[in-house]
Amino acid sequence: MTPQVAESLVGGDIYFHKRQKEPSYFGGKILAYRVHDSDEGEFPNCRGRVIFTFEFSREHRGVSAGEGGWAFMQKIV
Repeated sequence: MTPQVAESLVGGDIYFHKRQKEPSYFGGKILAYRVHDSDEGEFPNCRGRVIFTFEFSREHRGVSAGEGGWAFMQKIV
């Protein structure tokens, strides 16, 4: 994901699914993002990856993403 795409998602919703066809088990409102700049620490081998900060919300549990549109383990709607 590019920083431009990540920036466009701030203020939107994030949902986590164990499987594409299952409802979300966790999620919330995206507050910010950053690009990880190290291969050490909390996220080893993740330099250049986008990390989102979000506020948990119970309303983001049990939401279906619907079929289709998934790419690289993510779906942006």
